[in-house]
Amino acid sequence: MSSLQVVAEKVAQVASLTAGFLSQGASILVGKAEKLSLDEMSRRLDGALRALRGDEVSTSAGVTTTQKTSLQIAQDMVDSYAFDRKTGVSTFTVPVGVTDVEAMKALNEYFRKNHSRFYRDAVCAGDLGWYENLPKAFPAHCETRDYSQARQITITGVVKGTKGENRTTEGSVLEGESLVFSDPRDQALAAAIHACKHKGADLFDGFWVRGSVPGFALFTDGRRGVLVRRCNGGCAFRVAASGSPSPELKN
Repeated sequence: MSSLQVVAEKVAQVASLTAGFLSQGASILVGKAEKLSLDEMSRRLDGALRALRGDEVSTSAGVTTTQKTSLQIAQDMVDSYAFDRKTGVSTFTVPVGVTDVEAMKALNEYFRKNHSRFYRDAVCAGDLGWYENLPKAFPAHCETRDYSQARQITITGVVKGTKGENRTTEGSVLEGESLVFSDPRDQALAAAIHACKHKGADLFDGFWVRGSVPGFALFTDGRRGVLVRRCNGGCAFRVAASGSPSPELKN
């Protein structure tokens, strides 16, 4: 089922639950489709459906009381984060219903609040659109994700044996460790959470790290946070790769 079909189905549910009372309001929402992304429309309709069904609704204001703020979402991710200094492996959980970009925005708010001396975000805000567009721009390298479930991420920010190597050699090293190039969204989230939890520390240790999308690499800039830049054959020697467990090991 396409995203547009999912949104249409949810609009129909809204109209059904209210016996037509909100059908006009639902039509107005659909009329704003050009201004809202399908993901955003779907999220808002989910909230409306929960409220209309009486799920998680407060008795006083008639609004969702369990919906967490951005800072609470970021805190949950930071609390879930574990880093093994010997292996360089990071693990963390992205809460249910939170997209990758929403998670990055939450971490940016958390970083500015708790590490204000840096005067910057954890992930460069100018790159958020690039992360959001990855499944469309690079479908062979970044899958469309299901945000209806919490996601536990395991990633090695800088894999040993990949430093200063080209992408082909890096791929061979990763394969030998039963790893694959990490999704850039996971790279950015891991680096952001690491910085939030460890007072601005750089998970990438000063390296440009390649991920699953060829021709690009991520690195941490002291003034702007995690950045993504083009990285082809002419990259500097301080280049490496991030690795995640291969799909076979995830099953």
